[in-house]
Amino acid sequence: MATQPTIVHDEIAIYYEQRGADPKLAARVADDLMTNDALKHYVQIKYGIVVGKYLSPAHALVSSFIASISGGIWPLLSVILLPDNLKVIGIILATLWALFLTGWLSAWAGRAPISPAILRNIFTGVLTMAFTYWLGTLFK
Repeated sequence: MATQPTIVHDEIAIYYEQRGADPKLAARVADDLMTNDALKHYVQIKYGIVVGKYLSPAHALVSSFIASISGGIWPLLSVILLPDNLKVIGIILATLWALFLTGWLSAWAGRAPISPAILRNIFTGVLTMAFTYWLGTLFK
């Protein structure tokens, strides 16, 4: 943008022309967008990225920390609190609950559809557990 602003301007104008705007109107829109936070508009037009919409690395760190704790506490509690004869089934149920909960929490926090997030989380979690179990049987 700093070295070739006319190319950026032309790309913005072409973007609006391809969506049906008159070439003169598209050029005026590009002029206006170039004077009002050009980088933000260009990135959105060129790459489909809405600047400021995505989380920061600090938010990702905190989210991962909370997800790890909320997902890991349930199986841990089942190991600590259940009698030996119920530990295996308890760990499985607690892990399924944790997968459900973290899927729901992530969808809620990200304002995404809840059911697909829960199902995806449970499916990948169960698949990962099955693979881990199978891998463990190779080392018996």
